[in-house]
Amino acid sequence: MHIRSLLVVGVILLGIGACTGKRMAGQRPVKHGADTVALALPIGETVFLEREGLHVTFSKVLEDSRCPQGVACVWAGVAAVEITVMGTYTRPQTFVLATTALPAKGYGTKQTFNDLQLAMAGLEPRPMADDSASIHRKYVLRLLVSGGHRSR
Repeated sequence: MHIRSLLVVGVILLGIGACTGKRMAGQRPVKHGADTVALALPIGETVFLEREGLHVTFSKVLEDSRCPQGVACVWAGVAAVEITVMGTYTRPQTFVLATTALPAKGYGTKQTFNDLQLAMAGLEPRPMADDSASIHRKYVLRLLVSGGHRSR
């Protein structure tokens, strides 16, 4: 019975190891630059950046008060999202990133995790003037990750 348990655990660990590539199922590819990784991360999905040893999850949209396309607004508005990041040997941490820094709300355009900088490059799609279906919007976070690249 003990050997059977060890075999089951071994198979599970092999399966987990197979999932640690650059992206997970349904994930959009990442683009690596010399010092920066640009990625498009759909809401609710996670990507593993192998070179950085970093898992990033786009958890939710906290606010999207951006001016709708085709409308003249006094203020451009702001989009704020929540992401969860976890290094290979660290616990997960949750951060808020926004299109505009608003310290009173705790919004910043950049956050630091370990020796990496995470910056919000955008959120798609932008609101529309007649946005009655906004609750069903399929958001995609544009994220830049820079610094701390390890050669492997």
